[in-house]
Amino acid sequence: MLLKKTKKEIPRNKAMKKLNNDDSILSIRSICKSFGGLKALNETSFDIKSESITGLIGPNGAGKTTLFNVITGFFKSDSGQVILDGKNVTNFSTHKLFKNGLIRTFQIPASFERMTVLDNLMAVPINQVGENLILTLMGSKKIKDDEKKIFLQAQGVLDFLEISNLARKYAGELSGGQKKLLELGKVMMTDPKVILLDEPGAGVNPSLMKKLSGFIKKLNKERGYTFCIIEHDMDLISSLCDPIIVMAEGSVLAMGDIEKIRANNLVKEAYLGTK
Repeated sequence: MLLKKTKKEIPRNKAMKKLNNDDSILSIRSICKSFGGLKALNETSFDIKSESITGLIGPNGAGKTTLFNVITGFFKSDSGQVILDGKNVTNFSTHKLFKNGLIRTFQIPASFERMTVLDNLMAVPINQVGENLILTLMGSKKIKDDEKKIFLQAQGVLDFLEISNLARKYAGELSGGQKKLLELGKVMMTDPKVILLDEPGAGVNPSLMKKLSGFIKKLNKERGYTFCIIEHDMDLISSLCDPIIVMAEGSVLAMGDIEKIRANNLVKEAYLGTK
């Protein structure tokens, strides 16, 4: 497949019809999850506003990753609800949540290592016309039109992330930081409603992390993407996120901007064991 100069396209969030009276795009309602005698999540509740960048922090064992696993269908909750854009999606499968616009990425970037960066991006959109066997056998024009549309979309993503030079490179040859840029690009190919980022700063050098952080801000500001980020790097959290949600022992301990969180004695006690 040849790369050529053509009009670039990047998916934009569609207008979201609200079923709620507020501007929350994701609501977590009294989620509980236990593993044997261990209560990992205990009546966890909070809202994520549309077009926000929300940070989710807490000491090890606070329940952050377990909560992400429940939200994204890896674990089933014992009770409570997950509401996405006014729709109850509690215990939906990961694939079904993907189709509804809830995406999780980053902790372990997963790509087709023996495919190029461009082909990885083009493989993301679901329900492609080329997946229809009858149309494929008939050599339908619809397939060519659909492939061209996806190709233009992928080119736009490559340009946005400033990785057009990597288009023909195999994903298995990328550095850890470049793989995270590819993961972000794959997210952009889905036109998501909410993106859950799991430790975007892990294993990334400061220079590339600054670039990645800039792309997250740009996607939020210019394209209305909503993010929720788990991260241990407080400098990264403070530069990206408002509000910040603090979890401890499976529950929400505090919520607010970075100054409010830093001044909260309960947060200091949870992290440091001091009052």
